[in-house]
Amino acid sequence: MQLKFMHAAVVLSLLGGASGFAACSSSSSRSTTPKDGGADATTGSDAAKPCTVDSECDDDDPCNGTETCDTGAGTCKAGTALCDNPDPAHCDVTCDFNPGLTCGVVARDGDGDTHGDALCQQAPGLDCDDANLKVFPGANETCDGVDSDCDGKADVDDGFALGGTELTLVEQAATQVYAPSIAWAATAKKFGMTWRQGGHVWFGLLDESGTLSAVKQVSQGTEAQGASIASDGQNFAVVYDANDAGQFLAGRLYDSEGSPTTAPLKITLQSTSTDSRPQLTRISDGWLLSFHAFDSVWVRKLKDDLSLDPAAELKLSVAGLAQFVAIAAGNTEHGLVYLPGYHPHDGISFSRVDATPTLIKTVSVDKALPATARFDESSIAWTGDGWVGAASGNGASGSIALFEAAENGTIRCGATAIAGPKGPFRLGNLALNGSGRILPVVESAGPSGVAKLVRLDEKCTALPSLELGAAAMPSFDAFFDRPFGPGISTAVGDTKIVVVWQGAKDGYFQVKARIFGKNFCD
Repeated sequence: MQLKFMHAAVVLSLLGGASGFAACSSSSSRSTTPKDGGADATTGSDAAKPCTVDSECDDDDPCNGTETCDTGAGTCKAGTALCDNPDPAHCDVTCDFNPGLTCGVVARDGDGDTHGDALCQQAPGLDCDDANLKVFPGANETCDGVDSDCDGKADVDDGFALGGTELTLVEQAATQVYAPSIAWAATAKKFGMTWRQGGHVWFGLLDESGTLSAVKQVSQGTEAQGASIASDGQNFAVVYDANDAGQFLAGRLYDSEGSPTTAPLKITLQSTSTDSRPQLTRISDGWLLSFHAFDSVWVRKLKDDLSLDPAAELKLSVAGLAQFVAIAAGNTEHGLVYLPGYHPHDGISFSRVDATPTLIKTVSVDKALPATARFDESSIAWTGDGWVGAASGNGASGSIALFEAAENGTIRCGATAIAGPKGPFRLGNLALNGSGRILPVVESAGPSGVAKLVRLDEKCTALPSLELGAAAMPSFDAFFDRPFGPGISTAVGDTKIVVVWQGAKDGYFQVKARIFGKNFCD
């Protein structure tokens, strides 16, 4: 007997064998030199073929192995395959006997599209999904989240355009309209939106066609700004900076039909800050509110109706100025990201708190960045098993600092400076789209610009961004050099993604939107 191996089929040759050598079970060639016409002892009606001697069991096919007679049972039993399949899930084995036995490994074509499985390591094919008949090299690409033609790209990365069109939701000729923010109510299956118009905060429901309804003025009194919106699944909660006989934070609840269920509630008196930027997130037994007040970051727990428990608050003292705090609820711990130092800020801090709220730990996540890095805005989102955080780079470089942290606070990646839009730019809120992360930004070189969606993976790597439409930079506060409230915001629903931002055209003030599917091209 002689053995020899060849690549292309990890080929095993056995020279000199006659009948009775085994072949692997799939894609095997039969012997070209029939012997005695014996039936296969292990298939069909012959599975229990009676016998008294081995020769009565031989099916004359060396590729099936040597069949023998079990004299005790009086029936034939199958032989043992000589050609082992190294990976039956992805590979097949070929077998030929003429005159010796030759075994080879080929890529398995499990879905029958005539293309072998690329996961067969011994003899790789070109089919990147051998369980899908519609996926193979040369297949037609469709907008379905699948790389149908196996070129390593899908949907918008393979030539499809971003879905949806640029919409105008709110437009005013003489009244400033800015700071839109949007949230998804998962139980009610609705989007809720806030924005600032005419010195007040407004609320409305937005459907997937781009129709804004149930529009209500949220704030009362002299002036309001800096709104944040969140949902408990069924209702929407709005918090904002109010200025009515003293500055304070206020909030209001709306049901899924867009009707207010509370009057504006005074949540807390602020210190001397005029730029608190409140952020709200839902936890299991209420809400957590975060905001900054010059040298402090505050977290306060609110009840379901947004009323305040005076004892349920946490003050994080920071050396120097601290601003632009963002918050995201986790399971039992909740994440904060904020920017310490005088504006423009020279660090990024990540804190974990519990629901009481009590500080668990704060870490700096900007150590890997250049010592000269400066930041303007921050964002954070829960990923299901941790958090993803970001801060906008200050200056013309347009970099975005990105990090990922596990639920126990371990930093998985970052902070990493990724290529972002041209500076200066506005940072929106991070959101999850399946296993991916999305971050809307407004890129600007002056009073006008472009709204974009930055796509990210879980390894702090940026994918090509998508252009959403024309945008305007919101009015700046002269001291903090940043407007009151977000410049752009996104929410992910069951089937649609909505991005809202500030637009402008020839003296008009606008809230713009784009609505598209979760594959981006749908």
